[in-house]
Amino acid sequence: MTRVSVWLNTISSQCTDTSNVPQVQYNFVPLNELDAVEPGQTCDVLGVITHNGELSEIVSKATGKPVPKRELTIADSSGMSVRVTLWGKTAENFRTDEEQPIIAFKGVKVGDFGGRSLSMHSGSTMSLNLEIDEAFALKGWYEAEGNKSNFKSYSNAGMGGGGGGQGGGPANSTLEDRKTVVEVKEEKLGSNDEKADWFTMKAV
Repeated sequence: MTRVSVWLNTISSQCTDTSNVPQVQYNFVPLNELDAVEPGQTCDVLGVITHNGELSEIVSKATGKPVPKRELTIADSSGMSVRVTLWGKTAENFRTDEEQPIIAFKGVKVGDFGGRSLSMHSGSTMSLNLEIDEAFALKGWYEAEGNKSNFKSYSNAGMGGGGGGQGGGPANSTLEDRKTVVEVKEEKLGSNDEKADWFTMKAV
């Protein structure tokens, strides 16, 4: 038996020219134009995180297993804000050292719950503080004047059919009284025999 040894000479050098490295291409939709995007379609958005929600869970109807979720609220210079839901490991691993960083989403799904909402899925990506012109411009605007703005929220606008005062409910029912099915179950509304719980719901 003959043993053959082969010696390979390898030379490595640092690549300083990154001009040919493929970059993610974004086609950002201003948040106040999300109404023009059909529910179920995907889009790219850029915003400043104005609220970073706590990690929570919902039970998947398909598997019966708990699924981690986290809800962010982002806003932009159009004066609009929108809720973005992160799921699974993305929700669990989300971290930021800044209170209100700039975040870019690629391919988030548009929903029509509460007017418009956004949700990440398996084909979505997100990036914090991208070094692109749009992100620099948004950060500059927010630091100069945006942080003093009162943003209009999709969750408080464009939600017809409130139902306040109808069906025996309280006459002063407001948009803030709206609940999702999950929230009704988690809060165990209607389970108290001594008092009634009132809420409104919009469902399709």
